[in-house]
Amino acid sequence: MNRPTGDQMKAYDAFDLIKFAWDKKWHLIIASTLAFVLSIIISLQLPEKFESSVVLLPAEKVAASRNMVETSGMKFDGGRGIMGYGDDEDVERILQVLNSTHIRDYIIEKYDLYNHYYINKDKEHAQTKLFEAYQSNIRFKSTPFLGVEITVLDEVPEVAASIANDIAQYIDSTIHRIQRNRTLEGLRLVEVELGVVEEETRFFSDSLQKLQALGVIDYESQVKALNDAYAQALSRGNSQAASSIQRKLNVLAKYGTQYVEVSKRLAASIKRHELLKEKHMLAKVDVEQALPQVYIVDEADVADKKEKPKRMIIVFMSTLSTFVMALLILVIYENTKARF
Repeated sequence: MNRPTGDQMKAYDAFDLIKFAWDKKWHLIIASTLAFVLSIIISLQLPEKFESSVVLLPAEKVAASRNMVETSGMKFDGGRGIMGYGDDEDVERILQVLNSTHIRDYIIEKYDLYNHYYINKDKEHAQTKLFEAYQSNIRFKSTPFLGVEITVLDEVPEVAASIANDIAQYIDSTIHRIQRNRTLEGLRLVEVELGVVEEETRFFSDSLQKLQALGVIDYESQVKALNDAYAQALSRGNSQAASSIQRKLNVLAKYGTQYVEVSKRLAASIKRHELLKEKHMLAKVDVEQALPQVYIVDEADVADKKEKPKRMIIVFMSTLSTFVMALLILVIYENTKARF
């Protein structure tokens, strides 16, 4: 007698399983029917949730001062610069901001999500439950075209759309608040340095005025002119004029080097002051002006059809899984009973 092949044994096993299921059909029908009825009851009790989404594109990360004030920093290469769209890094930056506590706390407070999600503040782990509800109903993800999608689920369709739009609008405020702390510190440092340079400029200017009061007006031109005049006075035998010119030359000899040094330092201080004034202006622009960080492509609309729950899928999967589980339990039970 030929032994059955592997495929034949599989066929026998499948036939035996079908036969076993047929023998236990009433057990399986009862279990599946109960699961069917219970899943319908449970699915009908699940709250309906509506979905609204916002799609946005991150703007290129640029400084307002560099692109609006510094003409040398403006870009016109294919729409880059203040009108440019962001890249992968900018998408990740926006996603990081969306998942920040700034936005989460703002939405929680504005929409009173403790009460909206039926969470008692006074109970233990209330905050953890709130954060879990927030994460399950409000999601952020990147799109295939370097965009970001904000999706909100809620039992009230108007609230879902409103939350999605508010989050999109609040991105700019959040980023500007974070950036403002840094730009304010930069402005403060420039103002401190500017004050130091202004003090130096006044000091060198006062010193120069004192030297000019002593007769040192323009050292190089004065020395040349007085030397020529002194030579002419000597050639003419005018000793009185020569003595007067000599006294002036003595003053230049005494204070000339100091005059040259102070003049150079004053010129350098003025130049530095001009550079710092420009930096101060740019820093003020960064503090006071704020460029948009995102472009909103599609605002959220109020949904007219529920997104969850999918009751037919819930009932089907529950019934099917119960049928399979009941069959498995019966197979295990019969095999265990046969062995013992």
